[in-house]
Amino acid sequence: MLTLTTTLRHIYQRMRPFWKVIFLSLFVCAYIHTAGSSQAPLLFRLGLRASRIPQFIRDTEHPWVLENTAVLERLDAADALCNSDSPLRSKLPMVPVDLFKDLMVDNNRASIQNRLGWDNARDRLGEILSCKEALRTCESLRVDIYRYSGGFDPRWEEQVPPDIVPRLFVNVLSQMGTLTKLEWLRPSDDTVVTAIFESAFRESGLYLPTVTEMHLAPNMHFLLPFAPNLTALTTNDFTWSYRRNHGPFNELIEMARSAKKLTALEAAAEWGPELVGSLLDAMPSLHKLNLLGRVGPMYYYEPDYPNSQVLENVTLILKEFKNLSTLHLPDAWSLGFTDYEPPGCGNVYFGLSGTTFGRYQSRQHMVAIERAGSIVAEQLPYLDLLCIGSTCINPGKQRGSNELVWPWTGRIKDYLLEIWPRYKTGDSPEDDGKNEDPDGPLFGMLEGDEAMLDENWGQERYSSPSDKLPEVWNYVDLKD
Repeated sequence: MLTLTTTLRHIYQRMRPFWKVIFLSLFVCAYIHTAGSSQAPLLFRLGLRASRIPQFIRDTEHPWVLENTAVLERLDAADALCNSDSPLRSKLPMVPVDLFKDLMVDNNRASIQNRLGWDNARDRLGEILSCKEALRTCESLRVDIYRYSGGFDPRWEEQVPPDIVPRLFVNVLSQMGTLTKLEWLRPSDDTVVTAIFESAFRESGLYLPTVTEMHLAPNMHFLLPFAPNLTALTTNDFTWSYRRNHGPFNELIEMARSAKKLTALEAAAEWGPELVGSLLDAMPSLHKLNLLGRVGPMYYYEPDYPNSQVLENVTLILKEFKNLSTLHLPDAWSLGFTDYEPPGCGNVYFGLSGTTFGRYQSRQHMVAIERAGSIVAEQLPYLDLLCIGSTCINPGKQRGSNELVWPWTGRIKDYLLEIWPRYKTGDSPEDDGKNEDPDGPLFGMLEGDEAMLDENWGQERYSSPSDKLPEVWNYVDLKD
């Protein structure tokens, strides 16, 4: 008996730090069991009870849901929100008509990266399938499924999805009668996985007559034939930029032949006459074309740089798009019209010297944009909108004038001061302790301003392929 008492006392002493936790846990369990619905929001916020709001609805981060979380947690939120005739709706503020407009199957956002890809897809699709209002009113669906594939990651998942996931996608997509936009980002690079989805979609006879816009990552081109009324296609995922003469991009172009109503394309690649010619052959009715990436080879090290020949040849093919009204081209460096590559680090713009350097770089790009724009506008003077990088003009409106009017035409100094205001101490993280003279030269030296603020500065660069702009150091004072 003495031994038992000693043992119990020993156990008590060892467990003493945990008794409060144990009693508190028992109290909380009893409280949860007996608490009325009025305490539901508090329990949810404390993490003591699962939310009554379906996760796919919370994933939308709709302002109305965020504002009314407390009310929704007190009732059957799924019934109240997913059934328009639910009597519970009378207890809610007016439910917005766009509550289910934009839905997602996504575990790749920063706030939800703790979810497994396939499990999250299965659960979210199941919730959507059970929500009549979501199926009835959804206009946009975003799919971004990140699969944890690292061998040492405790969240490791099977490569292929459970059989139910492709079937759930078919069921959900087939019942979304107002879906106009489908965005599929992941999975895409894994051809084994995309083949499974393609097979399931084809076997089911998936038909998406209301979808008019798609944003597709690589290998998802098989979705195109399912949407016969598609008018806009975006394929600007970064991996497209690194596809060369084969791979899913060319397959996408071929598959796009089925999209007879396609009028707008946005895509990233290394654009040359051959690839643009393929676009013309497959999509001759384009009205809007956004060419991201580069025009010509990835790097320009040729002695005759800059060489406008590639852009000139591409423009001759673009001229054959008879309905083209809007054209977006890459920035001047990506067109091969300036050898001043954008810096890889932003701190080159810090301090007064960084501001001066930024103005020089902008001035050089202005000259390059003017030259590239004149080449394009000469062949396509009817365009309603021509953009080179982020700089846009309306050639059609200016048709007949002697020169194109750019945002800086006739006001170069004012324009440069708009994008590079006079530097003041404290304007950048790495401050050099200098304030710029409000009446001083923009480029640090009067000689620089006299040369570089002239409308014709830099034009000699394009008089022959081998001409170069004067070096920055001849005109700009970058010394501390």
